[in-house]
Amino acid sequence: MNKDYIRTSIIAEYIDGLLAEKRSLGFVYIFEEYLLNVFDHYCMEKDLKDACFNRQFLNEWLSVREGEGSSYHSQRISFVRQLALYMNSLGIHAYIPVESVKKELTIPYFFSREERLSFFKSLDEETPKVGHPYAWRMWNEYRVIFRLLYSCGMRNSEACRLKSEDVDLEEGILTIFRSKGDKDRLVYLADDVQMLLRHYRKYLTDSLGYLPVWFFPSRFPGKPVHKTTLAHRFNRAWNRTPFSRTCNKKPTVHSLRHGFVVDRMNAWLEEGLEYDKMLPYLSMYLGHSGINESIYYYHLNEEANTIIRRKDRTAGRVIPGVEKYGR
Repeated sequence: MNKDYIRTSIIAEYIDGLLAEKRSLGFVYIFEEYLLNVFDHYCMEKDLKDACFNRQFLNEWLSVREGEGSSYHSQRISFVRQLALYMNSLGIHAYIPVESVKKELTIPYFFSREERLSFFKSLDEETPKVGHPYAWRMWNEYRVIFRLLYSCGMRNSEACRLKSEDVDLEEGILTIFRSKGDKDRLVYLADDVQMLLRHYRKYLTDSLGYLPVWFFPSRFPGKPVHKTTLAHRFNRAWNRTPFSRTCNKKPTVHSLRHGFVVDRMNAWLEEGLEYDKMLPYLSMYLGHSGINESIYYYHLNEEANTIIRRKDRTAGRVIPGVEKYGR
């Protein structure tokens, strides 16, 4: 849908009000606005005459569409639920969707070391095809943001919403506000990542003539880069690697976060550290609700299983070997 879409349905003013309220609380609400615009168009197509819409009016909206993933379907329902709750708080008795979508359990893709190196090589080599300053600025930005995602295990939405004022490059600390689960946390930077961000900030300031509000601005500096833009750029870089033609599962931006988890825990095993004691720190660093979320990514990785078998010092003593019996 066009970014300049103008809401004209009978509920347009309530969408405006919800967006204003959420943003006053610090939420960015970019993708949410997009889906609410789609819902506004839906209301126009269905010729909604009364803002107090009922369950029957939402039938088609609540139904899964052909080829639609469970995550997108769930978000469509969730954002309209937020709108209905807001409208009800104003005395507009719109139906509040209670339907939920059962999400499928997906197994994440784990980069090998060679695949990851190939991805970053591809990312660096694909230089802009136009000479406009913003194109080169964004090219440099992509090179930094994907390295940050891998080096710190951040979610792509967290990097997109990172404000310049929340980046402390003297102490090497990023402050993440209202991430998944509405949690805040601190992300500590390794020395080389801290230096990378210092160089990037200087480049960004020199390019624009000022330090923008968003640490990773979009083509239009007043807005943050969007996670769908990162997904598109990620796919372009990955598809240029030789591994893209042979892998049996397509990686996503989130695969960089998974890679951080696995590499960090592998490093602990190699160093002889007890990762069950280190896991609570990793879980907090990642913004997980508990250590089980962190373990989930790790136990699926074949490289992790190989290292565990090589480092194991207990199984041989606990499980006796199988003896051959004579007849």
